[in-house]
Amino acid sequence: MESYRVWILMQAENKQAIIDYLAESPLFRWWKVEIDQLFVYDSLHYRLPELTLN
Repeated sequence: MESYRVWILMQAENKQAIIDYLAESPLFRWWKVEIDQLFVYDSLHYRLPELTLN
């Protein structure tokens, strides 16, 4: 059987809540789960410059 890597985004209070949710799947026992926190820094200074039409 081929193996694949899948990325999903979930919102939860902690990592255990995500594992509990994923454990409801009948396929969970065959999954290797790695959970990493997504960090997004959103600032106006790091965006593209504002477009100005002349």
